[in-house]
Amino acid sequence: PDDSRLHMGIGSGIVGGTGCVLRYSTDVGSRTDWRFDGFLLRDHLALAANCECPDYWQHDDANWVLLASPQADNPRRGAGTIWLTGDHINGEFRPKHQGLLDASPLYYAPKSFWHVDGRRVVWGWMREARPVDKAIGREWAGVMSLPREVEVNDAGIVAVRPSPEVEGLRGERLTILHPGDATPGDVWKSEGVSLTPAVEHLIEIEPTDSGLVALDLFKDERNDELIEMSFDFATHELKLRLKFDWEDGSGVATERVTVCGANCDLPNVDGTFILSDGEPLRLQVFLDHSVVEVFANDRAAVSGRYYPRRGNEPGSSGDTYSVSAVATGRQLRITRWDAWNIASIWE
Repeated sequence: PDDSRLHMGIGSGIVGGTGCVLRYSTDVGSRTDWRFDGFLLRDHLALAANCECPDYWQHDDANWVLLASPQADNPRRGAGTIWLTGDHINGEFRPKHQGLLDASPLYYAPKSFWHVDGRRVVWGWMREARPVDKAIGREWAGVMSLPREVEVNDAGIVAVRPSPEVEGLRGERLTILHPGDATPGDVWKSEGVSLTPAVEHLIEIEPTDSGLVALDLFKDERNDELIEMSFDFATHELKLRLKFDWEDGSGVATERVTVCGANCDLPNVDGTFILSDGEPLRLQVFLDHSVVEVFANDRAAVSGRYYPRRGNEPGSSGDTYSVSAVATGRQLRITRWDAWNIASIWE
């Protein structure tokens, strides 16, 4: 707010109450003598019992934005990261709108910055989905998400999409499905397409009044493993279904499902994805060995972790795998399905 003091927000919680964001400041010349100035935000139910890693900025003349990771009793429930937009008045944040930055509780503690060209870029932490004792001894524990861009519309609603810089990792474009009809009840399966464990999919589907389309983005029938993305045009249910051996070697594949808007226990926080009348569904999906990040129509995101038996270990290229689509209800038309094998950022 001024040039004489630096301001800092720290996530915390009030015993017997809700999470909060504490506000401190220090003189620019000192930078060591911090003063408690009160609360940036308190008594907001969306912060649960405690909140971590607040990220706060003025997005435009009409909106301030707060990202925070509320902590629920069960870390695999609740929300990984929420967004709130509103006003900044007399040193306090006054939220007006709230929602989920990602439908998955595994997307956690993101931090953002202004790009030199004016875009707000955010990086998140993708937590492990396997048990802690199974992660011990691996070469990693948690990874960073792809960079995402955050935008706020005139209604104060936050939209999120992948940063366009990630397109620089694309290899040659592979056409998975030529424009055509996905007939109700029929299953379409790709043939002759070589996909690696690191791939980006871009899928566009024409809208319909009813019907569900399910896309198998990874399917290993031998090991009973699956990554399925589905959308119901009647109920607006955007769902990520993962089927893997989460115990890392037990040999039993079990399902975990994340539905936009249905996995959040926080009051007044809704991450439901809704298409407007006549709007096509556009999915941009990134699979990268153990991370899946799905973006819908450049405004909603749902992520997950998965651990396939093949191709997931460091230095392993893995086998190629198949993709397929099935439509139920009315006839659905997939107008585009392209894919790119994506290169390592280290190459």
